[in-house]
Amino acid sequence: MNGRTTSFWHHPWLDYGICLKDHVLHNANTQQEDSSVADWTDDNEDWDWEKLHHLFPPDILSMIAGMEPPKSNLGKDKCIWGLKMDGQFRLKCIWGLERDGRFRLKYA
Repeated sequence: MNGRTTSFWHHPWLDYGICLKDHVLHNANTQQEDSSVADWTDDNEDWDWEKLHHLFPPDILSMIAGMEPPKSNLGKDKCIWGLKMDGQFRLKCIWGLERDGRFRLKYA
């Protein structure tokens, strides 16, 4: 993904459907509320740790570090079904999930 249309704060682009707005440290300034995932990379398209390190607890920083940063030469962001290895949604797999209330989208 190129990270241009995925919201850094509001879309669950990390594993387990985590939204970063729910994990920011209380004393952090989140003035870039509408920023994309790509906005949090440096000029070399690596994670911008100077901006990130004070915003989140160590477990969330580890999750971010485990994700490949977005690259401008990759395709557009797309929403995938996080419960299938190929990311494709199939009606067949949703029947049991509907009962459990476990619908989840993962942005990639």
